[in-house]
Parts: sequence; structure tokens; C-alpha cells
Amino acid sequence: MNRKNVMMTKLFTWTKENVLLSVAGILAVFAILLGQFDLSFINFNVLATLGGLMLVLGLFAESGLLRRLTVLLINHSDNTRQLGGHLIVLYFFASFFLSNDIAILTLLPIYLKLLRRLPSFRGQILLAGLIAVAANLGGVFFPFSNPQNLIIHRTFAVPFTSFVLWMLPLAVTGFLLLLVSCFLIERQAINETVAEEPLDQSLLPWALIGMVIMLAAVFSLLNVYLAFGIIVIGIMLLRPALFRYLDVKLLLTFACFFIIVGNVTNIEAVSNWVQTHVQDSTVTYLLSILTSQFVSKVPTTMLMTPLTNQVQALLWGVNIGGLGTFIASLANILAINCVKQSDTMTTRSFMKSFLVTNGVYLLVLTGIFYLAL
Repeated sequence: MNRKNVMMTKLFTWTKENVLLSVAGILAVFAILLGQFDLSFINFNVLATLGGLMLVLGLFAESGLLRRLTVLLINHSDNTRQLGGHLIVLYFFASFFLSNDIAILTLLPIYLKLLRRLPSFRGQILLAGLIAVAANLGGVFFPFSNPQNLIIHRTFAVPFTSFVLWMLPLAVTGFLLLLVSCFLIERQAINETVAEEPLDQSLLPWALIGMVIMLAAVFSLLNVYLAFGIIVIGIMLLRPALFRYLDVKLLLTFACFFIIVGNVTNIEAVSNWVQTHVQDSTVTYLLSILTSQFVSKVPTTMLMTPLTNQVQALLWGVNIGGLGTFIASLANILAINCVKQSDTMTTRSFMKSFLVTNGVYLLVLTGIFYLAL
């Protein structure tokens, strides 16, 4: 194989492994060619905040705290239904503070490993799907729980109290639906115990300090670039290997979407259509849910924020829109990747169950909050 073919093969492989970034990059290039390149399109405040949070969440993940809690709950579960309830509650509330992505990456592999000791547990696929739903619904509550929340919080300068009060009905409704869903999980006795996970106590205090610093930046009590710089220097001195949690590709993807959105909103036809349609709360709500199914909730948020002033409708729409298809949320894709790397269930069976479970939750929550608008 000549050098040109080798390069093409590597490029194809890289593109296949980074589909979202590749698509965003191509669209950004077209947007620049048809419009303009303007750095003001890129919200660097959001990118710096996300970058700092990624590193801090990496500290929490490496500390082993969530893994220790998961094992503790497993060992205190008498049957599989009780186990399901414990894990769903843990994933739900862990996503409040650590985002749905980190919750999935940290905790789902432990559940999948446990299934090797429960080969006859017929509810294993349903529970895996409910865990993914719990992570998505738990991540709706705080401004810092997910990127789409952070973007909306910063763009519209939503007061913290108002933000939480807007999202409280969705969080409570989602939690109650999850508790009801636990009764669908098969009840089977658990006689196995799982070895205790190691806890790196040296990282926990630094993780807490880092979270305080980043929360101060989120609430505009500290300059976000200063906060990011402090976190970066701290990681360099403490444990440089944790820079792997700084997802540069994801940040570049967001930058590309900012460029795309900046150029799209400068198109007169788009602006005119928006002024006619998207200022209605119902249209904003339904359009953000529908768009999230095809381009994911974060890009949808970036597209919609300059086009509407219906903040609550947008918040509800993009957070509910994280349910449904695989692409609707990054956490959904991460859950599928975790299952692929596990030998406890087939990816195909998980994906079927996932689509049904997510579809039901999407339809129910869309209907409830459509009536609440």
C-alpha cells in the first residue's frame, strides 16, 4: 500500500471514530465560505467553563467515590428489583453534580460487570436502559449539570433560583416515573457480593476545591478564564495524566457549532422565519425536542439560543430531547459504547430495549410538559 493510500485509510478511520467532529468541521467550513469567520461567534466563556468542569469531574471519577458508592449499594441489595432502584437513584442524583456523561462512564461498567454473576437475571437489559434514562433526567437540574444547561444559563443570564425552579418539575416528574419503572424489573434474589472498590482519598479534597472554583465561575463570582487557569495549573502539579478528561475534540465540536450558528443566524431568511415562528413557546419547545433527535441536544441548544426568547420552553425542550434516539445525547452513545465493550449482553438487544424505553419516556414527558407550557 503506497503512502497516499495509507494516509487516506488513516483519514477515513479517524473520521469514522470522530463522526460528530468531522460533520461539524465540514459544516463550519461551508458556513465560513458562504458567510464569514468571526471569532465573536465562538462563546469562549462557555468553552472555558466546560473545559474546567471536565477536569474537575475527572478528579471525582479518578477518586473512585462513585464506584465505591455503587458497590456499597450492590452489596446492600437483597434482590434485583431493589438493586435496580438503588442504582437508578444513584445515577439520577450523581448526574445532578457530575453530569450524565461522567455518571455513565463511571458507573455503568460496574453494573455490567456485576451481570456476569447474575446470568439468569432477565431484567438486565431493561435496567441498563433505565440507568441511561436516569442519567439523562438527573442531569437536567442545575446549570452546571450539562452543557446545554450551562449554555442557556450563560446566554440568557438566568438567575440560579429561577433556573432550578423551572427545572424542578421536570426533575421530580422524571424521578417519579423512574421509581414506577422499577416495578417492571424482575425480582430475583442476589446472593453475590462485589469486592470493594479502591478509594483515592488524596484526590477527593482537590476535587471538592476544584468544584467550588468552577461553581464560582458558573455563578460569575470568579472570572471564568482565571478559574480555568487555576484548574489547569492544579492538574499539572497534582496529576498530569488527568488531562485525558479534557475532551478537546468535544470542545472543538462545540466551537464549530458556534461558527455554524453564528453564520446561520446572520441569514436574513432565517431571521425573518424566526421572528414569525420561534418566538412562540410551543414552537420553541417542540422544535427543540424534534431537532435534538437528529443533531443532539447540545448543538440544538447552540442553534436555538440566538433565535428565541422562550427560555423555559427551550430548557424543557432540549432536556427532554436528550431522550429518544441514540444521537439525542452524548450519554446515550457512551452507554452503547459501554455495552459494546461488555460481554454480558448483546449490543443489538440493548439498542432495541433502549429505543423502546427512551421512546416511552420521551412521549410521556413531551406530553406532560406540553400541557404545562
